[in-house]
Amino acid sequence: MLRFFLAGLLALVAAPALADEPSPRLPVLIVDGMNNHDWPRATKILKDALTNSGRFMVDVSTSPAVDASKEAWDRWRPEFAKYDVVLSNFNGGHKPTNLHWPSEVEKALEDYVSGGGGLVIYHSSNKRRSLPCPLSFRANVLNVTEPLLIVSPSRPRR
Repeated sequence: MLRFFLAGLLALVAAPALADEPSPRLPVLIVDGMNNHDWPRATKILKDALTNSGRFMVDVSTSPAVDASKEAWDRWRPEFAKYDVVLSNFNGGHKPTNLHWPSEVEKALEDYVSGGGGLVIYHSSNKRRSLPCPLSFRANVLNVTEPLLIVSPSRPRR
């Protein structure tokens, strides 16, 4: 699964890489912190593959642990607007009793995507309603095994 995802993602950037001028590296933010799979390993593989392609600058924002203090959660504020793409490797909030992101973070992600930011939902983070916030487009997220890419065409390219 991961192999197909990485191959597809790298294929998307291969054509511009053949041009005479190198393209600017696109900023990507991976958001992780919990998942029903080995999310630290998956994040490392994703980050390494994207970075090693030479096409992306990758940062990671790891949410606090489930049992972290309120203060830790109050400090966690990913800066989505700094990135062209947010890659979610976070699986939580798909049940009413599961952990949800702070409302400010939920709203920031929703505003980011509504404003044209790209969002990639990776593997087990793509379960219907697994996004940790009530995004207006969440109803379109299906329980599929392939990565789901949500991109707004209105977002200007760097």
